[in-house]
Amino acid sequence: MNIIKEVRNAVTIENNGTCSLGLNTNLVKKGGANKAFSKARKNSGYIYKDDNLTPFTLNEITEIDNKIVLYSKDLNCGIKPLLTDNSNNAKSIKLLVSALIKLKESNVTINNLSLNMFYYTDNGNLLIMPPKLIKYIDQRSNLTALEQSVTRINHPDLKGENSVMFSIGILLYQEFTGEYPVDYTTVEELRDKIRRGRISDPRWKNILLSDSAYNLLMSLIFQGDESETLITTDKKLNKS
Repeated sequence: MNIIKEVRNAVTIENNGTCSLGLNTNLVKKGGANKAFSKARKNSGYIYKDDNLTPFTLNEITEIDNKIVLYSKDLNCGIKPLLTDNSNNAKSIKLLVSALIKLKESNVTINNLSLNMFYYTDNGNLLIMPPKLIKYIDQRSNLTALEQSVTRINHPDLKGENSVMFSIGILLYQEFTGEYPVDYTTVEELRDKIRRGRISDPRWKNILLSDSAYNLLMSLIFQGDESETLITTDKKLNKS
């Protein structure tokens, strides 16, 4: 059994001529499979297609290159990254938002988004890795990786639905500008600038946003009464 393709944490593994979709936990088996991990791996993931969610579990476990890999014999599809640096991500973001709405309607709670959670299958469907399992793996990442995850799409302080809305705002901003909205060097500086609503002057990709669309984008990123005033006074950035 070996890994033939890896996209972030998701993997395609080959076993006796058949392929299965799996998840590289990056956990060493010795001391890695504790009670919390055993509980998290029972969490369901989903395939989102045509506004429908099909649940799955990674109910098989193996060890490849001394790391725990979970997989499902029922998932034999390939995987692709959901967001890429060299293409238009608007379609992917729209699909992600639709899937998050469907999850909410289905009473599935995701407290924090992680790019390790979402992928395309090779037939164009959205793959959602088990949220609790991804959260467990992300929390066990080293400090540098955790800080990169926070500064990429997650808010340092928000939780639950507000955290998810912030992450969507970050993804949209990056799609429209190709940049992260805050110039920072540390997580503490990021936290302070988000609290005060301070963003870098955006260079929009030849996109003129309406005031309502711009305000929606800013309100997703800068949540709270203190930021609302700054959002209003910064509308002129939309015209640049």
